[in-house]
Amino acid sequence: MDVAVVPLVSSPALDGVEFRDGDRLRTLRAVDPRAEEVVYVRRWGAWHRDSAEGDAAGPASDDDVRRWAAAADREGDLVRHEPRPVRAAEATGARRVVVTGLGAVTPLGVGTAELWDGLLEGRHGIRELTGEEFAGMPVRIAGTVPVDPAGLLPRQTARRMNRAAQFAVLAAREAWADAGYADGGTRESGLDPERVGVSLGAILGDASVLVGGDRKLRERGPRGVSPLTTPMTVPSQAASQVSLDLHITGEARTVTSACASGTEAIGQAVDRIRYGRVDVALAGGAEAVVTPAIMASFAAMRALAEGDPADGSPSHPFAKDRDGFVNGEGAGVLVLESEEHARARGARVYCEAAGWGLSADAHHVA
Repeated sequence: MDVAVVPLVSSPALDGVEFRDGDRLRTLRAVDPRAEEVVYVRRWGAWHRDSAEGDAAGPASDDDVRRWAAAADREGDLVRHEPRPVRAAEATGARRVVVTGLGAVTPLGVGTAELWDGLLEGRHGIRELTGEEFAGMPVRIAGTVPVDPAGLLPRQTARRMNRAAQFAVLAAREAWADAGYADGGTRESGLDPERVGVSLGAILGDASVLVGGDRKLRERGPRGVSPLTTPMTVPSQAASQVSLDLHITGEARTVTSACASGTEAIGQAVDRIRYGRVDVALAGGAEAVVTPAIMASFAAMRALAEGDPADGSPSHPFAKDRDGFVNGEGAGVLVLESEEHARARGARVYCEAAGWGLSADAHHVA
């Protein structure tokens, strides 16, 4: 071997180099063929060894690193400094946000077409609750979805979701397709899954799961309670299931602010897109609270409207003789995206989400 043709590798001096947090330093014992490279990362003004074992000697200072580099060639070591990458400057200012997809599961049916046709025809979707569990209730009417959502999903998938999550997944799928994206989710649509988010509002999600779990506990003991009880009870299950179903690994947030939950969830998604956190978001709300306990509670508050659904909608909030609201269930989801993202792929734009606001009544418990 001709030693003369082997290039001489030396360690550059680091005197005068301005270090920043995020910089990396690589050191190697060059005269030892079995030596392993040691990496240091600068955090909070000090250099920490980047390994599972950590650094028993503690962090090193900038002066220590400069001394290592200065003495490296003499002692048979190699020292390499890797500055933290500098990100390209991004355009300042807020981005415009547009709506490109719609999805809904409502008491008027499954799909936005059913909702729209029902509204044009003057149908209301409010029904009498005929189940045995509602017998004796002072108010027995509610806006219930006329189709079992579990029957529209794969059996194993539906079993792991509460009713509200089932509504949300169906509405999200419709909105996703309506926006022009491919069935299956982000991967099939050629999107970066980390740049897509979910923002859904929910008050309770599905109170019946927790009630059912408590009943099984009393009747059968601890072994009678399903391990799915807790994940199917939390309000965040709808957002989680939509993320799983469409392979979305960006933000998955749940907003709980009573009747304003879905609206606020949409507003928060608008802001996340507007300021560059994500490019696309599915936003809306999902709820399934037509249960005996909830109905009884609202009735005790004297908050529920009464009347015969056959005589027309019992819900008339702006009439002089209004007597309350009608409890209901379902889901509504929008696909939101930045305008430049939508224009670049030639998407149909329904409208612009120009802004939103948030305030509190702060005068009454309801």
